[in-house]
Amino acid sequence: MKVLFDPNFVFNELIEYHAPVIIQSRERNLIDLHSLSIINFLGLAPTTKGSSEVNDLILLWLEFPDELATDIKPNPNVFELNDENFEKFKISNHISLKHLQHTLSTSKRMLKIENSVDNLYMLISLCTEYVLQNRQFFEDKKFEVLLEILVFFEIKRLTESYNLSLHMPQPFLFQIDLSKTRYETAYKFINDFEKLSEYLTSKVGELFSIAKEKIRILDRLFSSVDRKSLTKLIYTFSSFEEIISDLEYLKNLVGQLESCIREKR
Repeated sequence: MKVLFDPNFVFNELIEYHAPVIIQSRERNLIDLHSLSIINFLGLAPTTKGSSEVNDLILLWLEFPDELATDIKPNPNVFELNDENFEKFKISNHISLKHLQHTLSTSKRMLKIENSVDNLYMLISLCTEYVLQNRQFFEDKKFEVLLEILVFFEIKRLTESYNLSLHMPQPFLFQIDLSKTRYETAYKFINDFEKLSEYLTSKVGELFSIAKEKIRILDRLFSSVDRKSLTKLIYTFSSFEEIISDLEYLKNLVGQLESCIREKR
């Protein structure tokens, strides 16, 4: 049985970066999108190793005893190797490579890309190292929330231009579904996101200078709404204009109801 993977990764790093592998045995060829099925192989010495070309990709392979393959069963993240599923392999691998590149970079961007541990999602979140290196921006929690709002709307515009699904399960965590996307489209999207991420990182200092005094006026708003509720509000509405429109409608409706109450007195 052979386990094939991108040569940029060390075998023991594959699970850390949720990188994909191809598992070739006598009976079948499988793709594991996030390498979770090889956890029992870690620490084992391969019998042989080498490299192979698979659909124009050069992959490293390690060979293990065939009996280890019997425990690997198809599931939502493990499926047969075919042309359609190989597209998913390439997308998953590209996301993991971007995570690896960010980890090795000495100049951290504000946002980092990670692979999911389930299905084919690209996760975007705050880079911890960037936050620690720029504490002055993130010690002000109101500015952090404001930054999150700005980042969300920028990512939303980008995903909409590619007709991709965006979810925001918790503050400063963005989840993009790439499971129905061709590799070429995903590749372009990820490159465009990296350009956006680089630009946003370069603007944080300027944004903080503009907002740090003005944001104090919003103390009452931020103190009355918890972070998760505000995150849900941002995610539910596509723009501030929609939020304001609904608030205006609520204001007018309350006014009409108050008038009705006064008329009966």
